[in-house]
Amino acid sequence: MRGTFAYCAPEVANDIELSPTAIPGLYTAKSDVYSLGIVLWELIRRVVDGRYSKPWYSEYEIAANMDFTILLQAKRGARPSLASSPFEAPAAGTAPPCVAQLYRDCVNGVIEQRVTACQFLESMVEMAQQYVSNRELWALYYRTPPVGSSPPAITVGSTCTNTMSVTPPSPSKFSPLATPM
Repeated sequence: MRGTFAYCAPEVANDIELSPTAIPGLYTAKSDVYSLGIVLWELIRRVVDGRYSKPWYSEYEIAANMDFTILLQAKRGARPSLASSPFEAPAAGTAPPCVAQLYRDCVNGVIEQRVTACQFLESMVEMAQQYVSNRELWALYYRTPPVGSSPPAITVGSTCTNTMSVTPPSPSKFSPLATPM
């Protein structure tokens, strides 16, 4: 097995079989989606809390030299928690319901019920459109206000097909595409 345990889908561990169609130890698109879900958790926690939070470690009291216990927790169905609150009553330090649902769909214990990468992208584009149309509402989820006077602006313009063609947003002064590598 290879990878970082905090981001590793439970079925990738050689002795864990969580689905009749899963081959233990095999990396698949669905195991990648699980990892993407953990990254989404990190991003959302950083946005709503205003600081970095390492997945698994503080919530499950995992020592740095005991990384393998993350896989044991995941095998038992545990996942890093992500509190959410409805758009009708946003609470600082929680995630919007659509974001929390996408996270749960990525880390679902039933492999076949995880979203695909294409569905993930489509959900992200839809959420970006919701954010653009109502930044002030989304800002109510932040525990600390974002740097600057208003929530950050984003450009929405991605599409997804079975071939995963993505139309990136045009470069801006905040985009890594704006500066030559």
